Amino acid sequence: MNDTVLALALCVASSVCYALGAIAQRRIALTPTMDAFRWLWALGLNLAGGALHVAALRFGPVTIVQPLGALTLVFALPMRREAYATSRSEWAGAALIVVALAGLVSLMLPAGPPALSAYQVLVVGGASAGVTAALVAVSAAPSPMIRALSLAAGAGIAFGTASALVPVVLAVTGWTVLMVGGLVGCFALAGVALSQSSYRDFGLGLPLAAQTIANPVAAIVIGLTVLGEGVRFGGLALTLVAAAVMACGVVMLARGEEARRAVSAHVPGSRIEGYEAQPASSPGR
Repeated sequence: MNDTVLALALCVASSVCYALGAIAQRRIALTPTMDAFRWLWALGLNLAGGALHVAALRFGPVTIVQPLGALTLVFALPMRREAYATSRSEWAGAALIVVALAGLVSLMLPAGPPALSAYQVLVVGGASAGVTAALVAVSAAPSPMIRALSLAAGAGIAFGTASALVPVVLAVTGWTVLMVGGLVGCFALAGVALSQSSYRDFGLGLPLAAQTIANPVAAIVIGLTVLGEGVRFGGLALTLVAAAVMACGVVMLARGEEARRAVSAHVPGSRIEGYEAQPASSPGR
């Protein structure tokens, strides 16, 4: 088994764990009381997904491994236990996102082991933390969609930064290992917290889609600007096309989620991902 196939297999296993973890986090967010077992289960799934992802990064570059995280979105759709099946529009949106991210994979040129100074690592960490903090500030908006999108994007950036720094941990020596390792841990924990918060107000589909997009975008930006990885086939133009395709996929997922919420609000006794409509009173009951 060559390195590419092994990295792909590890990415698939990681995506399954992350999808199950996202669903578990969504249910925790909708539970009024704290359930320690569910919380530990969700944490364990995310840690397992992270460990498998780190292993994949051992055999493949960031700019190729990271976009494969879009598989999380695909796996999460059929795993949701809802009263209504996943719509064709949602499947089409998920497919567009996966195709777009696959296109990004084909554009990336891997580089050798990263050689970053402590200063460069701090700059990367500070920039990512600043963008994440700005998105958290935006989440104070009254709109549930804006809150969900901003928190999910922040989670994606945190996870993407953590993944981009993993190869650096494997390449540096001395006290820098502790510093970079600490940053990876902090960004990973921030990603878990922000992703769980993003599921509270707007279901699973849209936040997970936004997170799935922001994650590889953050990692690719770091890979191209800091880790020495490059693009091919006219890079920028095709990257913009892929971004447009991803945007279409997100819109389709958002419409599907809104339709499910609307149906849940109007069908007596229905319950879809935590949105429960109260039965209307009727004669003879």
